[in-house]
Amino acid sequence: MQYKKTKMLIVDKAHENDEYGVVLIADIAAKVIAKNKSLDRVNVYEIMNKPAISVHSTMYIRYCARLLTRMNISRCPVIDEGKLVGVVSLTSIVF
Repeated sequence: MQYKKTKMLIVDKAHENDEYGVVLIADIAAKVIAKNKSLDRVNVYEIMNKPAISVHSTMYIRYCARLLTRMNISRCPVIDEGKLVGVVSLTSIVF
């Protein structure tokens, strides 16, 4: 993995009826580094959060902000017709 100034990796669906997953920097810190595991020996599926909390592309911003804050997350995938179309964050909503 290379540093690309991202805070979340989205794990693609394994098949059409599957759900997206996410891996956050906090997941890597808590589930790999804090447990003294090697990054080279950990598979993404072992540390990812799945199913990912996501929003539909037509969701109103205020509802999206409410969902993110109630779920105590700062960002999530944006889905349209079952396909990933982007990522929304509290920062992008505010600014």
